[in-house]
Amino acid sequence: MPGSERPAPALGRWPALDGIRGIAIVLVVLVHSGNSLWPAASSWLAKNGPLGVHLFFVLSGFLITTLLLTEHRRTGGIRLGDFAARRARRLLPAVLALLGVMGVVAALGDRLRVATVASSAIYVLTFTSNWAMRGHSLPFVNDLTGGGGMVTEVIHTWSLAIEAQFYAVWAVALWAATRAGWSLRRIAVATTAVVVVIAVARAVAYARGTPWLTLYITTWSRLDAPLVGSVVAIAFVAGWLGRLDRRWLVAVGSLGLAAFVAVAFVTN
Repeated sequence: MPGSERPAPALGRWPALDGIRGIAIVLVVLVHSGNSLWPAASSWLAKNGPLGVHLFFVLSGFLITTLLLTEHRRTGGIRLGDFAARRARRLLPAVLALLGVMGVVAALGDRLRVATVASSAIYVLTFTSNWAMRGHSLPFVNDLTGGGGMVTEVIHTWSLAIEAQFYAVWAVALWAATRAGWSLRRIAVATTAVVVVIAVARAVAYARGTPWLTLYITTWSRLDAPLVGSVVAIAFVAGWLGRLDRRWLVAVGSLGLAAFVAVAFVTN
């Protein structure tokens, strides 16, 4: 890849990223707790906690892009089959365990129905549960009411579905860009342009009456978040971040994180 002479940096394990993940988890747990356990506190208990999901998307974009670009610098190419196998080994065991436990619960009790768990498993295992929620397939119906549809305990895999869809599309896009000889700068510019287009298109769609929930769980309208992480990853791999003053980066990052958490509590 032109302009790729600098050795690829080692990502390793960053405790700071674990801390950011922890913040994202806490925000999501708090907003669901306010909605389900303590309704009286829902007006202030991280009412914009879904931003935690947004943060997860950004982190995923950063990590996946760093891994792919590092592989390209190390080996001269991106092996899509190996990448897919690594993602499957990481995601599928937990998903299969979830479905297995739910299948046992359905078989031994009356809380869930085996048929509904089985039909939901199709969308969970193919990472398309967000499409099911949108009504492309199964209706969004609470199984506890006796209706058909998707088991409510697995609809939360919608965010995992969007991440998996992003992995597939982005890995192919990076593979194609690197094979075409694109520089990191050109990839960064193109990615930033896509982020802007998605953000504008989402705003226009909302202004024209598209329901917020539709935009919240639709693949295209959420891909700007992982792509923002991808732009940061490109800057990391290219060494651009290393040229900036570390104290400045820490100060800006700390201020941004504090503002992010504040927004999660004061807006809806």
